[in-house]
This record gives sequence, structure tokens and C-alpha cells, in this order.
Amino acid sequence: MIIKSLSQTRKNICQVCFDNGDAYRMHVETAMAAGLRPGCEITAEKLEQLLEESELCLAREYALRILASHASSEQKLKERLCERFDEDIAEAVAKQMSEVGAVNDAEYAFMLAADMLRLKSYGDSRVIRELRLKGISCEDAEEAVERAYDEFWEDIPDEAERIRQLIEAKRISPEDEAAKRKLINALIRLGYDYNDIKTELKLFED
Repeated sequence: MIIKSLSQTRKNICQVCFDNGDAYRMHVETAMAAGLRPGCEITAEKLEQLLEESELCLAREYALRILASHASSEQKLKERLCERFDEDIAEAVAKQMSEVGAVNDAEYAFMLAADMLRLKSYGDSRVIRELRLKGISCEDAEEAVERAYDEFWEDIPDEAERIRQLIEAKRISPEDEAAKRKLINALIRLGYDYNDIKTELKLFED
């Protein structure tokens, strides 16, 4: 296969056209590093290798743009990359981002856990569930909750105290059964245990 023309179509992408009519997009740095130019002959195997290297370059650049706008778990980054690139490429780049420290599941999970416990008054089980939905492993999610308690012990009361605070904030009448049921359901949705809720509600009523 002989390169017929090579033209830059975007800042980091060029189009490589061959004498057989085929055309491929390629990262400019990949093409330059390989010394591609009109008139060059290239084997199908070499072209395949260069196209894979090009996709890795493009995926890395896209991953860095994603991470520049917001933090992400490795799994979520891979899912975003899969929207544009093959799964193998997405997985490889997400793993690379983790290896160089651009993605850190443990730190990401800790940051989210601390915010959910402090600002949203979620129960531990709800926090862990939300972290799992974001691609965090069960182990990292549980450790993130424990670390949030350790590092923000002045700002995050234990679950019983948070339940108590939420109950007191509602100022419901002990005789209002409908309001109590509504409150119990709301606390369950926040991730608190039913028995713990009933215990604190009984103490409040007493």
C-alpha cells in the first residue's frame, strides 16, 4: 500500500489516503513518529499497528479532557471512553490513567463519601450504594466511609445522632402517625436502618 496523500483535518488528526482508495484517520504525532509521507509504502500489518497507536493517543487525550473537568473512577472513565473508542482501547487507557495517578478510586470514593455524609446526611448503606453505582469497588467504598468518619469526626456524627437530628428537625407530633410513617420512609431512603430509626423515634417520643 502506497500513501497517496496525507492532510491534517483537525488540530491533532490527519487523514492518510492510499493508492487503493482507502483512507484512515490518524493522530498527527503517530503519523509523524512513523515518518509517513506521500509516496511511502506501508504494509497492512504496519498500518494496523499505527492505527492502534493512534487510537490510544486519541483516547488518552480524551481521557485527560474528561478528568480535567471532573474526577472519575477508573470504571466510569472506561465507560465514557467506550462511547468513542473500542472497549480494549478504553480499558487500556483507563488503566494507564490509574497507574499514573490521574485516576485514584480510593481518593475519589473518599471525597464523595465525605460530601454525602456531611452535606446530604446519607446513611452509610446509601453512601456505599451510591459509590458502587459510580464504579467503586465494595472494599474501596467501605474504606471511604470509615476514612470520612476518621478525618471529619467533628463534622460527621454517628448514624444514631444523624437520625436523631433529622427527626428533631421535622418537629412532628408523636400522635401524628401519618407523619411518622412518612418520616420513617424518608429516612430509609436516605440509607438508615429501620430498627435504628424506630429506636430513635421512640426515644424522641419519650
